[in-house]
Amino acid sequence: MKFSYLKNPGGSRVRGTLAFNRLWTLSLLMLLISQLSVGKALAQSITLHEKNSSLEAVLHKISEQAEADLIGDISLLRKSKPVQIEVSNKDIHMVLAMLESGQNVQLLYSNKTIVIKAKKAGDSNAHISNFKAPEKLQQHHLSGKVTNEKGEILAGVSIQDLSSKKMIGVSNKDGSFDVICAANSNLVFSLIGYEPKIEEINKRTQIRVTLKAKENVIEETVVTGYSTLRKENFTGAATTITRKELEKFNNNNIFSIIQSLDPSFKVDEGIQDGSNPNVIPEINIRGVASVGQYAVNAPLVIMDGFETTLETLYDMDVNRIESISILKDASSTSMYGSRGGNGVIVIETRLPKEGKFTITYDARPSITLVDLSDYNLMNAKEKLEYEFKSGQYDAFADGLSNNSQTHILQEGLNNLYADRLENVNAGVNTYWLKIPVQSTLSVNHSLRMEGGYNDVRYSIDANYFDMKGAMKESGRKRLGTGFGLIYRIPGKLLFSNKANFLYSLGYNSPYGEFSTYALLNPYERIRNEKGELNVVFNEFQDFSFGASIINPLYDASLPTRNQKSEMLISNNVMLEWNPINSLKITGKGYIGRKILENEKFLSPFHTKYRLVNNIAQRGEYGVQNGKEFQYDGNVNVQYSKDIKKHQFIGNLLAEIKSIDFLNVSYNMTGFSDDKLISPSASVGFTAGSRPTVVSSPANSLGFMGALFYTYDNKINYSFTYRLDGSSLFGSENRFGGFWSTGASYNMHKEPWFQNSIVNKLRMFGNIGINGNEGFMANMVSTAYRIESGGFYYNQFGYTYLSQGNATLTWPQIKQLSLGVDLSLFNDMISLSGSYYDKNTHNMISMITVAPSFGFKNNSFYQNLGMVNNRGFELKTVVKVLENPENRMVWNVNLGLVKNRGILKEISEELRKLNESTLKKDQFDNIVSPSVYYEEGASLTSIRAMPSLGIDPATGKELFLDRNGNKTFAWDASNMRIMGNQEPDFFGVFGSSLMYKGFSAQALFNYSIGGDLYNITLREKIENNNPSLNADRRVLYDRWQEPGEVKSFKSIADKEITQLSSRFIQRENYIRLSSLNLNYELPIDWIRKYKFQRVKVNFSANDVLRINTVKMERGINYPYALTYNFGLLIQL
Repeated sequence: MKFSYLKNPGGSRVRGTLAFNRLWTLSLLMLLISQLSVGKALAQSITLHEKNSSLEAVLHKISEQAEADLIGDISLLRKSKPVQIEVSNKDIHMVLAMLESGQNVQLLYSNKTIVIKAKKAGDSNAHISNFKAPEKLQQHHLSGKVTNEKGEILAGVSIQDLSSKKMIGVSNKDGSFDVICAANSNLVFSLIGYEPKIEEINKRTQIRVTLKAKENVIEETVVTGYSTLRKENFTGAATTITRKELEKFNNNNIFSIIQSLDPSFKVDEGIQDGSNPNVIPEINIRGVASVGQYAVNAPLVIMDGFETTLETLYDMDVNRIESISILKDASSTSMYGSRGGNGVIVIETRLPKEGKFTITYDARPSITLVDLSDYNLMNAKEKLEYEFKSGQYDAFADGLSNNSQTHILQEGLNNLYADRLENVNAGVNTYWLKIPVQSTLSVNHSLRMEGGYNDVRYSIDANYFDMKGAMKESGRKRLGTGFGLIYRIPGKLLFSNKANFLYSLGYNSPYGEFSTYALLNPYERIRNEKGELNVVFNEFQDFSFGASIINPLYDASLPTRNQKSEMLISNNVMLEWNPINSLKITGKGYIGRKILENEKFLSPFHTKYRLVNNIAQRGEYGVQNGKEFQYDGNVNVQYSKDIKKHQFIGNLLAEIKSIDFLNVSYNMTGFSDDKLISPSASVGFTAGSRPTVVSSPANSLGFMGALFYTYDNKINYSFTYRLDGSSLFGSENRFGGFWSTGASYNMHKEPWFQNSIVNKLRMFGNIGINGNEGFMANMVSTAYRIESGGFYYNQFGYTYLSQGNATLTWPQIKQLSLGVDLSLFNDMISLSGSYYDKNTHNMISMITVAPSFGFKNNSFYQNLGMVNNRGFELKTVVKVLENPENRMVWNVNLGLVKNRGILKEISEELRKLNESTLKKDQFDNIVSPSVYYEEGASLTSIRAMPSLGIDPATGKELFLDRNGNKTFAWDASNMRIMGNQEPDFFGVFGSSLMYKGFSAQALFNYSIGGDLYNITLREKIENNNPSLNADRRVLYDRWQEPGEVKSFKSIADKEITQLSSRFIQRENYIRLSSLNLNYELPIDWIRKYKFQRVKVNFSANDVLRINTVKMERGINYPYALTYNFGLLIQL
């Protein structure tokens, strides 16, 4: 067979590492060699050892061995007789003939398709001769009508030629069809919700086709990264997201998509970083498992069987993903041993699809609109009024003496006020928040080419996306290419190779942090009379009112660089061998090279150096360059055996992994100009610094054994044990064991349980121990540093940096999980729920020892402390309406999660962190809440002094001390736990509607019952700097006259408000996280233009938010509303 579309496979040169070039060349060579076998007729051999087995089960085994489709009237098999057959390496036609003997069915095989038909008189020996390929020279016209068993017409039924597998038509609105086909062809009629039906034409010109509604749904599976398991035989909790679900979203943020479908996958709201495309959000599954300075709570990410990073997943094109599995409990994550304790995200990328060569192009334009609705700042007139009322223009308000200096000061304040009032009256009202932001249009381009038949399939992917951010000149560029190849000898050998190139470049805005603009005064002019940018505000006639305020637009106008790039070149190879029917040996290998570059340049003319005269100290250029080389490999041996109603599956796995990371960083200063951004233009290294080189090699070895047992598809049991060894562990604890055991029961499979109400009832439970690799090299090994210039007798001098602990071990996470899956009224209502109890032991903390130990800083690392997370998850889907004839389905869904994290045991270091993490101002006032660790308390507790509110007589805050007495004096010793940030419930609800080619989906995230310390009330209303802008409530809602009942203290009170329960508010919110509209054009519309598929879509993200707390969000980077459009074309 010729592939004429591969006209010049070597025409474009690929640059990269030598290893990658060799792998790429090898893959192309395999493709060319294997083409010689395409179209070659291979005799398909079958091996069976069956006693009293059902014909349906035997045919499924043949289908798996032959990798063939099984279609036709499946219901006929349920009336067949038990089968007893012993064959070894026999031709599939002969095996099917043996099986149909004495049965009421006819079994046909052609083009990797097994067809089940009702046997007619005289058909006993027709299993080969009656199933003919279409006669291409006998084309003729065929018409007819398609209905269901009730006689109702069916529109949109696909009509496919069974031999060529080409789509030749579709039924019209009235159920009729007209097609051109071969005279003796076999046509497949199929429609979602119905069993496919084969029709032998036999030169007929008119036929009537009746389709039977399906009696069961598509079987669900769970991909664990090492194997694929049937959901109903699984003993754990997992969520699987298919490509079909991903296509509905048209969203470029993979984390947002997962959170919309699985509420236990919790993504940080991003109050500080808003919509910044260069910030990877914090993520956890089923709560925070570890606390402290060295806590790691992010889930493990597995892509095509090997570990990768959250950042790589964040930058990956969603179009390249086939499925996502979220593994949550011990039964599903224990196979990852020391790495899986925080949950596992398993990504399977798309495999090449069998069939003729296709090209798919997907364009996704995105419009980003800045969302400033959470800000409520004063305008110019209000700000000046607030300054006047708060006494900022009264020199005597602060108790200064009545002397000539004070009068001079008062005169200057009067002039300053008059100047600003003149600006206000002249109409100056600068809305600074609009200056550094932008509304943008970005387009994500994706291209995929794939094809191949029988033994060889291939695919080529490419994508490019320059995602522009809400801040001017910020964004993130993503570029990716991939090549996939599959070669197989059916039933014996499968070879797969995936080569990938991923590149990302995050560039930050030169306009700095968004919070700067929220503080600027609206009565200030951006430019002076000459049209030049004002550099400094708050200065008038050599008089300064408060501290000088810098115009950030001046710094933004200077040459700058603040960017980070990452390039990954990798190759993933898999070889699967079936020496006998019950044995499968799989080998996987991965090799990857990652290059990271981080640059930051600050101009010598930056206002940071406004008062620096020494040129050797002006300007800054920082560089961090990293290189990482990783290789992984594993061998998995799986043996399966069926003995009557008993099924046994055993796995043995050996795995090796090595990562070598090298990082070089340095900082230069002393720039006389900013036209050349280069280290060579500097005077030298920043004072007190020098180049730093850090090498972090890590090697690991793992062995796993797993046993799965199923009885009659009803009772399932699993046991997994994994032994992990890692160089990251202490030398005295190099290896650790991790295990899990679980069981599930499919009660709905019992004959005595059959009823018309409950059609599915699955119960499961498991228990086990996972780990968490939250290690750094200096924790287990004593570290030294080479001192430059520190020579002694021509030898380097070493400085003792830190003390390692050879006994340090991995944190252990013990988990218990119980759950149920329930379906009612023929799947009209589906409900799944699970309860979990997680205990994290041996968290890593730094402890302090006596000076007599001689340890650096009198400290070293130790395993201490325990955290418990307990909660439940509920998810329900209600099928409100279903009409298969019109392909119409309306679903309503609700997901609910409750989690409570408790610190069960506390270490000395955590107690010290309570003091060290307190957020204080320059006067030692505690002004902001921080993480507080208290044994028996929540991990997200909020501590403050109890407040009784503002005294109407004085405008001062009235507190309650620990003895129950009222007082105006704030005292840190009176602080206690006053709130908990963890919500009572959170989750997702929504609805989806599908009608023919149209689908609509709306998904909402919600949270109920969590407490929030409102930083806007603290920083923008009471503790605000009067020389800077603030929330409007600082003018209208603060106490001004005796007798007023207000929520905030006196407008003239300049005393710092410390931690008060008055700022703790109950937060309930609903957020429209995703609105998706999709329409797939009918095949009969687009076929004449040679298109196979055309789809248009629209989606909107985070376009609506209702919150009980009014607070500024997007502090350092603003929030944004995103509207996505899409067009997918397949040729």
